[in-house]
Amino acid sequence: MSLSQALAKSDFDDTHNHWAEASITKAVYHGYVEGYPNGNFQPEAAVSRAEFIKMLVAAINPPIVLGTGEWYQPYLKASVNSGVHQYADFTQDINGEISRMEIIRLIVRAANSELQKSEITVDDKALVYSAAKKGLIQGLAEGHLGLNESTSRAQAVSVVERVLRLKDGGVLPVDKTAVELAELSMTGTNFMTVLGHPAFKEFPVEYWLGDVGLTVNQITVVDADEDDSKRSISTAWGDEKAERYMLLFQLSWDLCKSQQDIRISDYFQITESQSNPIQTIGPEIAAYQESSATTTTELGVSLTKKQLDEYIANGGLSYTVAGSNIPLFYSQR
Repeated sequence: MSLSQALAKSDFDDTHNHWAEASITKAVYHGYVEGYPNGNFQPEAAVSRAEFIKMLVAAINPPIVLGTGEWYQPYLKASVNSGVHQYADFTQDINGEISRMEIIRLIVRAANSELQKSEITVDDKALVYSAAKKGLIQGLAEGHLGLNESTSRAQAVSVVERVLRLKDGGVLPVDKTAVELAELSMTGTNFMTVLGHPAFKEFPVEYWLGDVGLTVNQITVVDADEDDSKRSISTAWGDEKAERYMLLFQLSWDLCKSQQDIRISDYFQITESQSNPIQTIGPEIAAYQESSATTTTELGVSLTKKQLDEYIANGGLSYTVAGSNIPLFYSQR
């Protein structure tokens, strides 16, 4: 099909000035999607699992053997035979609406031939992180990844176009917020995204300290220069706010056995070399709540960028639980 023919065929009544109009035109040109007989494309209509598999297979063009049965069977078999799709990807009706997570499983494999090998298995969190790092997915306007949400025809076309661009050796724009969210889900920190250094441990991590249960859920680092909206404790930054990072520790306390308030510093401290406690910003007490199984608290540490660089280099920043120091970073020395 020529470009002029594609432009004519993609002149849908309902895609003019739509955010995905250019991608829809390309998709029609590539021949893996069509509009409806009434002249509409229905860009906001939800896509089924079968429909998305057909789009993706028709776009990447693995061998397809036509046969009898349901219209989607040749595409489904081709996706499985090529290693792009595993039957375990979908546990629900093939004609039901496909979720963003289900799409991620397919597109990451489609863009990476190594992952198409049957002996290679990758968990969902790692797939999401890979998709975000490569620019295959972006975060939603609400500031989350929406992994359980359905996908529109326009979104489906857009993501298939990204797969094709990657397969052609192109580079996609990356949504840093999406990468950060994916890293938090996978590791419990955003250290690699913001600092370029991995954390020493993955979170959450649980501890029992006598009758007190403590879970370190996640540790996030906020760069004041880049992410002003995330400063949950703005008074901590002072006059040097543009030169500082904030480390935020999200902790959950199980006080059901003790049935009393506890002083946080008796169980958890943030320390530097020689186990010297660092002043934190946040509550001093975790309050027992009879109506809730856990109490969540957030502690913050404000550091200059120079201080944090030194801690990353020498591994000198830790948290202390039950007398044990757990470093935040691998020592670079």
